[in-house]
Amino acid sequence: ANYQPVILYFYHSDKKNYLAKACSKLNGSVFVDKEVVKQSKKFLCLAADFRYLHKSLRIQFKVKIVPTVIFTDSFSNVLYTLRGGRQTPPTFAKFMVKARKGNEKAVNEYKKKMADLEEQFQKADTLLDEGNFEDARGILEKMTKNKMNADIAEGAQARLGEIKMGELFNEGVKALEEKNFDLALVRLKGVAESEIENRWASRAWDLSRTIPAAKLYGKALAEVEAGKNYEAMQLLQRVSMMEDAGHYASLA
Repeated sequence: ANYQPVILYFYHSDKKNYLAKACSKLNGSVFVDKEVVKQSKKFLCLAADFRYLHKSLRIQFKVKIVPTVIFTDSFSNVLYTLRGGRQTPPTFAKFMVKARKGNEKAVNEYKKKMADLEEQFQKADTLLDEGNFEDARGILEKMTKNKMNADIAEGAQARLGEIKMGELFNEGVKALEEKNFDLALVRLKGVAESEIENRWASRAWDLSRTIPAAKLYGKALAEVEAGKNYEAMQLLQRVSMMEDAGHYASLA
């Protein structure tokens, strides 16, 4: 969370084992040095007994002998590996400084890439608001494959699902404009009642509620064309007083 570099120290605790002597030397000379102790506060320091070290970790960090000291950046990338107990305090302290610089470089690169990802995410969101689904989809599909941040990948996947709702919403609006009310109702309710959270849900719900008024308004216009003005007047009055008529009330 704090982007600290890490020191992994693998040792042998069995004093009867010949490897333990080198570990004891490291413990008694290097790890008690004032400068090393001071520098260590800027690291996450972890130690593990070689006797109980899981085989997978031995393979991952290539720990064949002890003592082994591994410096990693905050993303678990190995920076330096020191084997054996011949290290002196000044040499060890130099590696600590170099490891901190290596970690700082890795963190800066990570933050830059994260800023770029977040900028792309915001761009995709803007494109969604504008209804430009094709360009938004192109950005989001790439973002789902990013391995740097699982939250962004998951968010991008959710936005791809939201695009489907946006396309469905547009189909509903088009059907409404073409007076295909049954299709419009199916599409708009599909968006409004979808389990996928989407920015069109409330608008789809509001539009779906105006469909009865839209049907009645269309029927009134047909009566006008047929010369049945009295019947048209009655229908238009009903539309104007409907609670969920939306803009059809003012048209009526």
